[in-house]
Amino acid sequence: MHTVTPSVLLTRALLADAAVSACAGVLQLTNTERLVAALELPRLLLIGTGEFMLVYAAALVWMATRARLWSAVVKFIVLGNLAWAGASLGLLFTGVLSPSPLGVAIVLAQAGAVVLLAGLEWAGLRASAPSAAPGVAPATPHEVGR
Repeated sequence: MHTVTPSVLLTRALLADAAVSACAGVLQLTNTERLVAALELPRLLLIGTGEFMLVYAAALVWMATRARLWSAVVKFIVLGNLAWAGASLGLLFTGVLSPSPLGVAIVLAQAGAVVLLAGLEWAGLRASAPSAAPGVAPATPHEVGR
């Protein structure tokens, strides 16, 4: 598996994703009933995604503090973010949910933010230097980001 030495951009993007996710998770878990009333989103959706975001944030902080990362794991994070944004939009536009206008705005804003973070993480991966495990030849520059 290819490893990279994370670029400053990748480290900062992972930390930004962690910070936003942790804040959203805490907000959703500490103000669930207010958010349900204001956004007209299901309580269990807010609790479930809030809990997930706290675990996800912890994983991102752990990743951001490593000297080397598997590029496949970073790609998984990027694809996961894109899938999250797509699922969020899907919930709105398929009629599965009927949020308030504020709820629609919040879901659209978070989907946009998640896509932005995915783009920063991808750019950060592309800017990261290849690294190798001890005794293994380093990857060539064109292998990074594959």
